[in-house]
Amino acid sequence: QIARTKRLTLEMDEKPTPYMIESLKKSEEDVKAGRVISFESGQEALDYVGSLIHDKKKHKHPKH
Repeated sequence: QIARTKRLTLEMDEKPTPYMIESLKKSEEDVKAGRVISFESGQEALDYVGSLIHDKKKHKHPKH
């Protein structure tokens, strides 16, 4: 088959680890509880993270 089609297809059974299964369960719980944020673009996500950093710095060093 390889000589005729010049293609080689390899397949493996993938079995998730217990850690991955638990992480997926927690993620599903977060989605159901509304503890997720989605963004329309990468820039929107970066802006959000930037605002979190700005707010954190602002509260860390309050002006007297």
